Amino acid sequence: MRRFARSGERLEQIDPPSDACVCGRCGQPYAPNGADESTLIEIEVKAHKLVIRRPRWHRACECAHPRRTVQRLLPRIG
Repeated sequence: MRRFARSGERLEQIDPPSDACVCGRCGQPYAPNGADESTLIEIEVKAHKLVIRRPRWHRACECAHPRRTVQRLLPRIG
């Protein structure tokens, strides 16, 4: 009976070398006899770098007020 991998599951089968599946005396092949199964939980992590760009703006007019720079605050993370 063949078992298909379910969604989110990866099935990996590890077979012994072919020369290990024959009788050492007569050379007859071994017959299948079930399988042992182990389950490992693996977590895949995808790292990335988040770059937050906050443009600065300053007054371009010739008004008498002091020059002022305007910029949004850094968003709260976490």
